[in-house]
Amino acid sequence: MMKRPLRVLLVEDDPNDAELLIRKLRSSGFVPESERVERLDDVSAALERGDWDLVLSDHSMPGFRSADVLALMKERKITTPLIIVSGAIGEQEVVEALYLGAASYVDKSSLSRLVPTIERVLSEAALRQEHQAALRNLELVRAAVESAHDLIFILQTQPQGDPSVIYVNGAVERMTGYSAEEAIEHGFARIHGHGAESGVVDLLFTAMSRNEPATAELLLHHRDGSTRWVETSIRPIAAGSNRFVSVSRDITDRKNVEAQMAHLAMHDPLTGLANRTLLEERLEMEFAKARRSGLLVAVLLIDFDNFKRVNDTYGHACGDELLRELGRRLRSCVREVDTVARLGGDEFVVVLTELASARGAEETAERLLADVRRPILADGRSHEISVSIGIAIYRGDAVDVKGLLKDADVALYRVKASGRNGFAYEPVILIPG
Repeated sequence: MMKRPLRVLLVEDDPNDAELLIRKLRSSGFVPESERVERLDDVSAALERGDWDLVLSDHSMPGFRSADVLALMKERKITTPLIIVSGAIGEQEVVEALYLGAASYVDKSSLSRLVPTIERVLSEAALRQEHQAALRNLELVRAAVESAHDLIFILQTQPQGDPSVIYVNGAVERMTGYSAEEAIEHGFARIHGHGAESGVVDLLFTAMSRNEPATAELLLHHRDGSTRWVETSIRPIAAGSNRFVSVSRDITDRKNVEAQMAHLAMHDPLTGLANRTLLEERLEMEFAKARRSGLLVAVLLIDFDNFKRVNDTYGHACGDELLRELGRRLRSCVREVDTVARLGGDEFVVVLTELASARGAEETAERLLADVRRPILADGRSHEISVSIGIAIYRGDAVDVKGLLKDADVALYRVKASGRNGFAYEPVILIPG
C-alpha cells in the first residue's frame, strides 16, 4: 500500500477520539501530520500557521460548535475541506453544517466511512483546485488574446454558407473600426474579402472545409474605406473540429518596404524614371502588342548636350538637379501610356507606343526639343540646355530590343556629329531641331 502524506487539523476535545482518528488514517495508508486543538482561538491560530489538507472537526466543543469553525474559515477565505466527525448531531444540524460549507459528515460510530469520505472529499477538493487553476489560466489566455496586437477570430464552419464568427478579440476595433459585435454580425468575409481579396478568402474557406490549415496575404478593410495588408493564418482548433482560429497580422509596413524595394529595382534613384531593366521589359511587351495590332513603337534615345561641361563648371549637385528637371520635362511631353527611362549618366529613352505613323515620333521629338530649351533654374542660376535625339521605329519586324536601341544610338551619333540640338531617324537623314 502506497503511503500518502496528509496534514490534518483535528478540532477535538477528546484526546482518545483524536488518537482513534489518527490510527484509522494510518491503517488506511495515510501518513498523518496532525495537530489537535479544542478552543476556537487555537483553531484560528492553527489555521493561520498551517497549510492543512483537511480539517476533521467534532460538532460540539466546549464553548463553540462546528458552525463557528466554518464561519471562521469563511471569514479567513480558507478553502481547506472540513469534515464533521461527531456522534452528537441531529439530521437538521448536519444539513445546516453542509449548507455552511462542511464538505461532509461522518458519525463517530461508523468510522469505517471515514477513509472513503476523506478520499472523496480530497478528490473533490483537488478537482476544484484544478478547475480554479484552469479558470485562472483561461482568464490569463483571454486577457492575452484581448490585448494581442493581432486580429483574432474564432470561426465555425456551417453545413451551408460561409463560416460564422463566434468570437473576435479587441484588436478588431483598432484595425477595422468595427466593434466586436459588428464584426460578428458582418462576418469574416465582409471585413477581409472585398474586391479581389474575395477570391483569396474563398480559398481560405475551402481549406477550412477540408479541415486544413491555410495562410494568405490579403487586404483588411476598415469601415472608413482605408485598407491595410495582413497575413492571415487559419488553423483548426482540434483535429476534426469545425472550429478554427484565424490570426491576422498587420504586414502593411513590410509590404510597403517590399514595394519600395521593387520600385528601386525597376527605377532610377535620381529621377524616379524607369531604369534599363524596366525599359527592356516594357519594350518586349510593346513589341508583342505591336505585332498583334500592326501599330508602331518608337524609341527616342536622348542625350544631354555637353553635360560634362555643366558638371565640371557648376558641380555634380547642379548637374543632378538639371537631370531631374530634364526627366520631369520629358515625362510632361508624352502620354501616360508612354515610357520615360534613364539609362544612366546623361542618357534618357522615351518609348512611344501605338503610333499610326512615324510622324508621331517626329512631333514628339520637336516638342521635347522646344520644351527642354526653356531656361532651368538650378543652384541659384538660370541654365539653358539642349538635347540630341536619335529615333528608331519598330514595325513588327525581326529586330529585338537591343537592335532597336542600337539603331537609335546610330541616329543619335549622327545628330551629335552634325552639331547636336536636333533629332534624326535611323536610317532616315538628319532633321535639324
